[in-house]
Amino acid sequence: MISYYLLAAALGIGAIFTGVWSYQAKLRRGRLLGVTLPVGAAEDAGVQGVRAEYRRSSRRAALFLLAALVPFFFSRGYFAVNYAYFFIWLILAYFVSSRPFVLANRALKRIKRERGWSAGASRTVQADLRLSRDKDKGALPVVWFLLPLVPSAVLLIRSVQAGQTPVAVTSAIAILNTLLFLAMALLSARLKARVYHRDSLLNLELQRRKLRAQSLLWLLLAGFEALFAFLFALSLNGERESSGILPVWAVLTVAVPVLLLILFLRYWESIKNRLLPEEGGEGTIVRDEDDDWVDGLYYRNPDNPAVFVEDRSGFGTTVNLGTKRGRAVLWGSLGASAVLVLGIGILIGVMDSATPRWELRENGRVQIDYPLYSYGFPLEQVKSVTLVDRLPHGRRTNGLETDRTARGNFRFADWGRSKVYIFRNNPPYLVVELDGMHVVYNKKNPQDTRELYASLRAAWEKGN
Repeated sequence: MISYYLLAAALGIGAIFTGVWSYQAKLRRGRLLGVTLPVGAAEDAGVQGVRAEYRRSSRRAALFLLAALVPFFFSRGYFAVNYAYFFIWLILAYFVSSRPFVLANRALKRIKRERGWSAGASRTVQADLRLSRDKDKGALPVVWFLLPLVPSAVLLIRSVQAGQTPVAVTSAIAILNTLLFLAMALLSARLKARVYHRDSLLNLELQRRKLRAQSLLWLLLAGFEALFAFLFALSLNGERESSGILPVWAVLTVAVPVLLLILFLRYWESIKNRLLPEEGGEGTIVRDEDDDWVDGLYYRNPDNPAVFVEDRSGFGTTVNLGTKRGRAVLWGSLGASAVLVLGIGILIGVMDSATPRWELRENGRVQIDYPLYSYGFPLEQVKSVTLVDRLPHGRRTNGLETDRTARGNFRFADWGRSKVYIFRNNPPYLVVELDGMHVVYNKKNPQDTRELYASLRAAWEKGN
């Protein structure tokens, strides 16, 4: 089942990539496919040919990536394999989907050079003293970030006290991400403000609206992190039914930030279109920065000492790869992401391949060892021990469920909260009833399950 969540996430991400690159094929305020063009140049036959080829290449790339999802259907029983393939596909999706844009950007730059076109000043500093003085006004107060930070901190403290390691890790990640988003909001206010027009009041209004939207975006993302940590805690405690918070998280961690970013980018475009004159209008300032953007994607300007700069949309932030610190930030971020993904992959691989180990100890305590979901109980708390061939309808609240196995926290219609450690579709199942909890366990060999049931029942009846 989880493999289908990964497949759904891949389809969603593929659709987002397709939308992002399709967006680049439209002329917006003199920029087409990452190249700044003079007024009227978009009607040039060569430019039109590049646009047509870009659309054809983008369609071929989308079809190729769609076909590359087929292996998901043949390996759905092995979640660790699907997890690894999911990230391989993500890397492939980025490079394959961006390739048409890179080629089109290079082709347009070549046409621009051949035609001798100029779309504005290149590497010219535009200054607005009033804007420079008041550029940090408009952002939301920093204290607002306490709204997601405080609940995450409280959850972290309580989970540490209760010994709930998964919740503690999740809440700690939420705190770190909230601090990261706060840093991004502060960084946005410190960046050099862009000069769009000769009217200082207009520049200031644009800057204030942009900062307000940026800080709201980071605050919403921080709130999403805190919300997930809370839902994860509820799921782990079995207090709330769900089809599994982890696979949903796999989808939402990608979909929510990207969709919010698209929403705010559209808002920013609408603000510019409403406040700024038409392209080439009186007072507008156009800068030709094409040479600073490698393939239209990466900013590299060694003459600019700033590590962080505005991206081409004027809304987001990117790093300047022309500086040593900028390159260190980029490779450090990629390295940290790789370590995180690899660490989670190793954990999933261990969980997918590990077999729960049942032990009846001399002190009369049953201990089940399994990564993240170990559980134990004394025989004196057992109300009944049964062997069944069918389980009631239920759903996972937290844990790992594949076509072959089900491990973790479940909630069954007749039993309520349950700890499950089974090979699916492989009866019989040993069911231990406790106060407010059922434990369901089996072995791969049905005869081994029957023998385990006999030994446990004998020990339980002897104790009674």
